[in-house]
Order: sequence, then structure tokens, then C-alpha cells
Amino acid sequence: MFSKEGAKPVRDIIGYISAYKPVYDDKEFYNTPDEFFAGQPLLKTFADLAFKVQARPLNQYDNVINDAVTLGLKGLTSGLSSDDAVKAVIEEVKRKATDLTE
Repeated sequence: MFSKEGAKPVRDIIGYISAYKPVYDDKEFYNTPDEFFAGQPLLKTFADLAFKVQARPLNQYDNVINDAVTLGLKGLTSGLSSDDAVKAVIEEVKRKATDLTE
């Protein structure tokens, strides 16, 4: 996957942008029509934005929040209402990160 040839299946089969940086030098690489989006080159938009995104630094609560959101999503797939899933996420974060305040 870390070559231009390997990036093609990521683009064409998976429908995602590659982690292989040199393909972004080819301005036409992601200029491929997406039938679902009426032939618009959706991946080109993501590729154009890829290097403009400002990453947020990780912090000590990221895993706690990720685990709580995962718990809430599992609840949704088991029939929990969205309101109850949100409450479950909040309660789980409060339970695991007792030093956080609302």
C-alpha cells in the first residue's frame, strides 16, 4: 500500500485516500468520479484538505472518551434509545474520569 500502485486499490476498491504521501503530488490521482455523488470527484476534496487539517494534541482523556462512545454505540445497536446512549456515555466518562466537571 506504500506505493502509487498500492494506493490505487485503496482509492478504487476501498474508496479512501492513501497514507502514501507521494500520490498527493499527482493532482489528478484523486480526480476520479464517484457515481454515488453524481460523478463528482469526492476523494479529490479529501485529498486537497488532507494536509490542511490541524491535528488536535492527544490528552489523558482520549481513551476514556473513546471507550465511553464505543459503549454508547454498542448500546444503540442493542436497542438503546439515542437519549439513553448519550446518558450512558456521559455517565461512563464521569465514572472513569472523576476529576472532570460538567
